[in-house]
Amino acid sequence: AAQVGDREPLCQALRAMYEVRAVFTESTVRVYQAYNEEIARAAVERQTFVAPWNPERMTWIKPSAAWMGYRSGWGGKDRNQARVLAIDLHREGFDWLLATARLAAGQPRGRRSEVVVQWDPERGLGGEAGKSAWTHALRQQRSLQMGLRGAVTQKFAEELISGITDVTELFAEAGRRLAEGDVEGAAAILPEERVYPLPPELPILRDIAHEAETRAARVVLTSDEPGDMGAAEAEPPAEAE
Repeated sequence: AAQVGDREPLCQALRAMYEVRAVFTESTVRVYQAYNEEIARAAVERQTFVAPWNPERMTWIKPSAAWMGYRSGWGGKDRNQARVLAIDLHREGFDWLLATARLAAGQPRGRRSEVVVQWDPERGLGGEAGKSAWTHALRQQRSLQMGLRGAVTQKFAEELISGITDVTELFAEAGRRLAEGDVEGAAAILPEERVYPLPPELPILRDIAHEAETRAARVVLTSDEPGDMGAAEAEPPAEAE
């Protein structure tokens, strides 16, 4: 168990666990969402989100392709997640979302942030069928899920998007390969993700570190407990309308 005074090793361990892995360039960062046919078709045609997409509903974005595949069943979970979209955000917009975000858990009533983050266990390729969607949880590696609501949802559609690509067939093929036990084949066709640089002063990291230090001070922090910090009590809802 970590002890009081072990702050630097603890921070290093948390930094290694709470990372954002994404496809990104100097100007864009890719996130994923899954929608029904009608919303996805309109979004691809207009290269932004328009009706029947509803800006008054909370929407969740995720940079991890494996997590998106798990969440949507590789596009086969249900009709409301039948189309998987890769959304390239302007990098300055993504950075603004990160700086604005607060942890979803423990927000004061009546003072909810319009950008919230859940750090759920990342998904590795290979696993059981059904709910696991041929993936497995990586307990010591977290995956960023970012929820947008209020005015930020409209800002997301109007200002932050550089481009939208339908990647449904790519995800379906990855799912088929996983179903056949071809984990290497599935990994080979999914885009390579790199660790995205995060400023250590981000509130979504600072609050995780504060929570870890509080637990350490109470001498109740065990080797596997950091994996539970900042996680959701329930998975984010589907982005379907």
